[in-house]
This record gives sequence, C-alpha cells and structure tokens, in this order.
Amino acid sequence: PQLWNVLMALFERDGAATKEQLIGDIWKEKEYHPLHHDHRLHVAVRKLRKVIEDEPSSPSRLVTTPDGYALAGRVRRVKAV
Repeated sequence: PQLWNVLMALFERDGAATKEQLIGDIWKEKEYHPLHHDHRLHVAVRKLRKVIEDEPSSPSRLVTTPDGYALAGRVRRVKAV
C-alpha cells in the first residue's frame, strides 16, 4: 500500500511533488523536517523504483527533481477492467 500511495500522491499532483508535499500526502505529517522525514521517503522511493524501473540505479520513470520527485513521461490513469 505504501508504494501505491507514493504513486497516487505524485499522480494527484500532476506527476510531480516536493518532498514536503509527499510526506504530508503519504504519512499525513503536518510539518516536514528533512532530518526526520527524508530517510523514510528515500526508502519508499527506492523500493518503488525496484518495482517500476528497468534499471533502478538509473531511473527513467520516477526521477528526482531539485525539491522532490516526479513521474517522467506522460502520466494517465487507466480504468480497471
């Protein structure tokens, strides 16, 4: 569920979010502090990259931005059948 929450948080913010926004969206934290929250977010992103990336150490789908993370390419929601 946590990996799905990371994807949905990015999707709901048009494919990109700051670390602060992700911490608030995923873990419902009201205040963001890098020393307290960055490790948790980095672990979740690393796990997600292992699932969705062909080469997790060189990501092309879930990329790092100057202030957070973004889904690369076109982002769209497909209805479940």
